[in-house]
Amino acid sequence: MPVTEVRLRRSGDGYVTGTVQGKRASCSWSDAEAVKRLGAKLYGDKLRRVDCMERYRDQGRLHSRWQILHD
Repeated sequence: MPVTEVRLRRSGDGYVTGTVQGKRASCSWSDAEAVKRLGAKLYGDKLRRVDCMERYRDQGRLHSRWQILHD
């Protein structure tokens, strides 16, 4: 199963993904939802799941690192 890695950062009261293939996504209430939204933009129905690989502490606005798994 192909994997795409993305980093997530805090932005104001929400979360914003890094840019992948010219696209990014955000969510005001959930880090996972921001990553799912990016996965849906990139892969549509081929999106399988998103997994948090690491959460950062004391890294400023940098929040976490995720994998997007797709077909």
